[in-house]
Amino acid sequence: MSAIVITNTQRDHIRNCAALQQICYPTLAEEEQLKEAHFACHTEKFPEGQLVALDKRSGEVVGSTSGFLTPVDFGHFEHHTFYEAVGGGWLTNHDPADDYYYGIDMCVHPDYRGMS
Repeated sequence: MSAIVITNTQRDHIRNCAALQQICYPTLAEEEQLKEAHFACHTEKFPEGQLVALDKRSGEVVGSTSGFLTPVDFGHFEHHTFYEAVGGGWLTNHDPADDYYYGIDMCVHPDYRGMS
């Protein structure tokens, strides 16, 4: 039986999601890491597209992922930058009527990587 549960990100997970960014991406520039305000915006804009992995025993956030829905023009897909596509981390390009889930971030605490 798995010791991890996957659920939608809630407000009480936001601080831990931001802290996890620093643990998982210690060499990423400070301005490129998602902050609490980003996670709060994501959960307000598209709550069903934001997920966390929780340790069942401790309730600790040990993983997170964020994304949004967007149109994708596969004929011109290479002509965008990540930063533009994700609206600077604010998911300003999210459109609930679109069909494609664009994952912008995924992180797993180093102590929980490789678990099945």
